[in-house]
Formats: sequence, C-alpha cells, structure tokens
Amino acid sequence: MARCASWRLFVRYGAAIAACVSLSCSDRSFPPEDVGEAEVALTNTPSDVKCLKLTVNGPQRTDVRRFPLTAGQRAVFRLSGLPVGRDTFTAHAYNAVCDKLNAGVEATWYSDPVVADLRAARVTQVSLKMIHNG
Repeated sequence: MARCASWRLFVRYGAAIAACVSLSCSDRSFPPEDVGEAEVALTNTPSDVKCLKLTVNGPQRTDVRRFPLTAGQRAVFRLSGLPVGRDTFTAHAYNAVCDKLNAGVEATWYSDPVVADLRAARVTQVSLKMIHNG
C-alpha cells in the first residue's frame, strides 16, 4: 500500500515539474528576428561552372547558400530569411557540383562585394558581376 502511495506521489510531482519546465520555456520566447528578402541576379553567368555560393554578411549574422548552375540559363535567385540592415553580398562560382564542394576547391569565378540595404517585408534587387579568377 505504501508503495502505491509513493508511486502516485512520484507521478504527481513529476507531472507538476514537467508542467513548470514547459511553461518556463515557453515564457522565455525571444522576439522574432526581422528578416528581409533579396533577388540576386548574375549580370554574366559563367558557362564553365556548376555551383554558385552566395554569402550575405549582415549586421548581426552571415548567411551562406549554394545553388546549382546550368550553363546557358539565366541565374536569378530569390533569398528569404536574410538579416535586415546594411548587408554585403558576394558570390563565388565553382566548376564542381555543390554537393562535392569542400575547403580545397577553389572558385573559378567571383564577384566584387555589393552592399544593399535590406528591410523587412520588402524584396531588394541585387546584381552581381562575375569576374574570372585567373
């Protein structure tokens, strides 16, 4: 009988502790980060590359994304969830598929940095001119 009472007490306290922990976690929610969007276009798409790495350096964080490239196709990329504020965009293009990129692969094309002001709920247009590396 005492064993059953101890078990019930354990279950009650366990449920109470779990409820307190879940409530305290949800009460500590952080305000959502303002995010922006950009449409990035390459003014000249290299024909000898297979992967483009776009880097966006924002005031609070850096966002890096990779996109497959196909020769002869227009290269325009819509990026959402970017840090708002004064962001710097750069691109590096590789003659390797995105899945095979590693630290030893050197970019065959790159862009000069382009600075743009990103705002929440607005799409910012960015153009990057690719320069052959070498």
